[in-house]
Amino acid sequence: MSEPTAKQLSYLRQLGYTGSAPLTAGEASELISGTKDGVDQSHLEKGMLDERARKGRTKIENAKHHLAMLESMKKDWMGEFKLAGFRLKVLKGAETQANAPYKNAFLPFDVAKRYPELLTISGLDYDSELQRRPSKGPIVIAPGQIGEIESQGSRQPAVVAPIGSGTEPKKSGCLVLFALLGSSLVALAAVLIMLVAA
Repeated sequence: MSEPTAKQLSYLRQLGYTGSAPLTAGEASELISGTKDGVDQSHLEKGMLDERARKGRTKIENAKHHLAMLESMKKDWMGEFKLAGFRLKVLKGAETQANAPYKNAFLPFDVAKRYPELLTISGLDYDSELQRRPSKGPIVIAPGQIGEIESQGSRQPAVVAPIGSGTEPKKSGCLVLFALLGSSLVALAAVLIMLVAA
């Protein structure tokens, strides 16, 4: 997917289009064609944004399916599976502010499973086969967090990648609730033991 050309963007402005900017040459072409045909700008814009959202959902579902297939082969990797993952690369001519921090980073399989949207960032590509974790270099910790692989295998956050909203991990109060319930059960068990002993 290439970005819209300066010529396309200029022509859209000349045609009077003032809606959301196209992200690809294909989107720009659709907007130009629709504007020339007299289609209402709000309908063109809505159609473009709906199609983007649909493609995004499809990409995430495809990534989840691919990850599930790979996980089914987990037994073949034995203990090495936890070191497996993907080497990310930026497609030629597709580097953007959003995908540049991920260039040549290693994406561990467990992180990809938690955040499959990482495999769908525009302009990024990866080999579909799992690779062994390298001994050094950048490593993806979570959406927007890139660290460095150290010789001991620890992850040190180094860069926050600007990948937009909606990709941050969701916070949950469940862990706090389980921790409180667990400590309450321990206290109750201690009281019962004291009562039985007395």
